[in-house]
Amino acid sequence: MIRKSFEHTTYVKWQQWFDIIYKEIQELLVYRNVFMEVKNIIKANPKIQESSSFYDFLDIAYIAFATMSVRRQIKNDKDSISFARLLSEMQRHPKIMSKERFAAMYKMSSDEGRGVPALRKHLENRVQKAFRKYSDESRNYFNPKIADRDLQYLRMTVKKIEDFADRRIAHCDKRSRKTLASYKNLDDSIDFLENLVRKYYLLFHADALISVLPFYQYDWKQIFKHPWIEHKESDLMEEEVGVVEILKGGDKNASR
Repeated sequence: MIRKSFEHTTYVKWQQWFDIIYKEIQELLVYRNVFMEVKNIIKANPKIQESSSFYDFLDIAYIAFATMSVRRQIKNDKDSISFARLLSEMQRHPKIMSKERFAAMYKMSSDEGRGVPALRKHLENRVQKAFRKYSDESRNYFNPKIADRDLQYLRMTVKKIEDFADRRIAHCDKRSRKTLASYKNLDDSIDFLENLVRKYYLLFHADALISVLPFYQYDWKQIFKHPWIEHKESDLMEEEVGVVEILKGGDKNASR
């Protein structure tokens, strides 16, 4: 009874952790998309392609947010909710993620297959096929080698980003900066986290996730279709007066 209680509690905890991780990585993907789209807007308009502290701010703000978001997923201390901690626990307790629990998620609210042997058999086959890619040799439990492999790849992929975040974002570190992170390192780390979310979403929700990046319900770029600084009537009058004065000065020089 105690063992079953531990397994159930842990399983529910894992599901809650995964949903938190999913939302955090989804937010990271949204902000990366927004950042890249704004950069494309700037590239497409020569009129705004000039040095600006605002552009510097955009770069710095995105890099700080994205590197810390990636760094958060590799932390594995007792207070962290991260992919690294989730994978570590799944590696240590693989039998908690059983085919039985996975099959229970597959049951639809309409109780698909109830009273219809052919449909029930079809559902069982779907469960078998979906869980097989995660299972151990018994095909009844999660394979801990999968979590171990994903954890090792995660650590390797985000290593440079973690070091950069620790030395330049979270702290100002006096250690050598010989190994610098690049935009490619950051993008590779984010892409890997996105793939992990899609992979484990099926395991925790018994459903395929086509894209972690959500579909926008509104045109967030609409704000760029309007002037950000409206000219007041007094400003326009001052500009007109200034132009007149310049023209008058030109006429006087010409008369001389």
